[in-house]
Amino acid sequence: MARAWRNLYVFLMVAWFGVMVYYTFILTPTLTRAFPGDFGTIVATLFPGYFRLGEVLGLVAALAAWMEFRSQRRQPGGPDAPGAGWRLAAGLMALALVIVNREAVLPAAHAARGTAAFGPLHGISMAVNLATAALALFGGAGGLLAPAASRPGRIAGTNRR
Repeated sequence: MARAWRNLYVFLMVAWFGVMVYYTFILTPTLTRAFPGDFGTIVATLFPGYFRLGEVLGLVAALAAWMEFRSQRRQPGGPDAPGAGWRLAAGLMALALVIVNREAVLPAAHAARGTAAFGPLHGISMAVNLATAALALFGGAGGLLAPAASRPGRIAGTNRR
């Protein structure tokens, strides 16, 4: 079962990373060029949903990592899940960052629109978003590159029972 949880985790983290890349490098620049006068209003409307999607993907990914981690510890000699603790940590840190961005930085930046405080808050939001993307990439890649969990009843690294 550890493999299934890891696969779900990898899928969610990579999907989350893909959403962040699309939003940051494709959608936002396109909206800036297409609607320069309305860009702020459009993005202010889209941001809460963007962060909420990140919270959902991050929460489910963290739960999948937790289940993978738990499945390796349930029974002695059961399937191992190499790196499950690191994946869980990456998922929880990314989830914490997106929550901070949505619940603290975004409202402060929204309230500061049109003032000198907006620029630094926007910079903080971008840095937190970049760190979240790096964690999502790290988590997804870590799940893809980790050795496969051994099957129950097998000795790790061999074909013997």
